[in-house]
Amino acid sequence: MRLVGSDFVEQTFVELDLRDEPMDAKSFVRCTFDRCQFPGVQLADVSFEDCDFEACDLANVALLGTRFHGVRFKASRLAGIDWTSAEQLLFDVRFEDCAMRFGRFSGMRLCRLKMTGCDARDTDFSRADLRRAVFDGTQLGHAAFDGAQLQHAALDAAFDVGFRPSEVRLSKTRINLELAFKILADMGLDVHSPDGG
Repeated sequence: MRLVGSDFVEQTFVELDLRDEPMDAKSFVRCTFDRCQFPGVQLADVSFEDCDFEACDLANVALLGTRFHGVRFKASRLAGIDWTSAEQLLFDVRFEDCAMRFGRFSGMRLCRLKMTGCDARDTDFSRADLRRAVFDGTQLGHAAFDGAQLQHAALDAAFDVGFRPSEVRLSKTRINLELAFKILADMGLDVHSPDGG
């Protein structure tokens, strides 16, 4: 299906299949995408404002200057996306129950990012500003955090988080006991309970 026009306001797209159609210079405001297919599509200078993506496939899309503001992705496939190619000014996205392995957010300003119930394993968050970010019920195994700012971030409900404290900025960061023990072990400390366990 071909999208005709350049400006779309308060429209709902259901099962739209754009997998072989590059999309450029389009604007979507308060639109809903339901079970739409975008895998591998090139999005150049596309703007999404206050849009919802539900059960969509955007795996490996190219985001050349694409803008996201007030956008929510839910139960969507977002694997392999280089988010650093998106317009970073006013980047405001929430992710819920998304499959987003092998993504790249390195160096991005992601203050107040919220990921809930996502699979973000093997994702690159190196040098990202993640102050006040929330990773609630999100899998973060093998995710890279080198040089990331994690002040006031909430990692206490995330799974399989790992980083060296000397490689990130921490202050009032919420972590769980598993991560606390990993950090202490990385510092060369051996922690035992008072009862000898």
